[in-house]
Amino acid sequence: MVSRRPGGKAFPRLNSLVVLSWCNYLLVAMGWVEALYAYPRLPGQMSIWLNVFGHEIPRADKSLLFFIYPLAQSLCVLGGMWFFRVRRAPKPTAESVPSSASAETEARIRARKTEHLLLTLIFVNLIFIHLQTSLILLAHRISTGVNEVYFASLFVVILALIPYYRIREKMILQRRL
Repeated sequence: MVSRRPGGKAFPRLNSLVVLSWCNYLLVAMGWVEALYAYPRLPGQMSIWLNVFGHEIPRADKSLLFFIYPLAQSLCVLGGMWFFRVRRAPKPTAESVPSSASAETEARIRARKTEHLLLTLIFVNLIFIHLQTSLILLAHRISTGVNEVYFASLFVVILALIPYYRIREKMILQRRL
C-alpha cells in the first residue's frame, strides 16, 4: 500500500501489526539490556521484591535471581505473541458477525484483535520494565519503590483498550455491511 505525502511524493505505508510486533521485540530487548547493564553495578544486597502493603522490603545477596524479571517478561510477551500467531487471531463469533459479512470484513476484525493483543503486550512489557527499574533503584537505595501513579496508569490503559477495540470492531462491521 502506498500513501502520499502533502508534497505529492509516495512512500510505503507500514502495517500496524508489523510496527506493534517490532515494538514488543524492542521492549523485551530493552528489558534484557537494562538487566545486563545493571547487574554488575548492583550492590552486594539487592531487593528481590517491592514494598507491598507497607511490609519491609525483602533483600538477598546479589545473585542471578535478579534475571527472573527479564526472563518472565520474555516468556510472557514472546510466549503470548507465539501462542497468538500459532493459534491465529480467533475468528469472529457467529453472533458478532452477520452471515452477510464479507471475508474482507472478517480479516479486518481478525487484524484488529491481533492489534489489540500486541498493544496490550506493549503495556505488559512496560509493567515488567517498571518493576525491574524499581528493584534496581531500591537496591541502590535511590527510590522507595514503584511509582504508584505510573504503575496504576499502565493497568488503566490496558483496561481501557478492551472497550476501545470492541467499539472499533462494531464500527468495522457497520461500515462494511
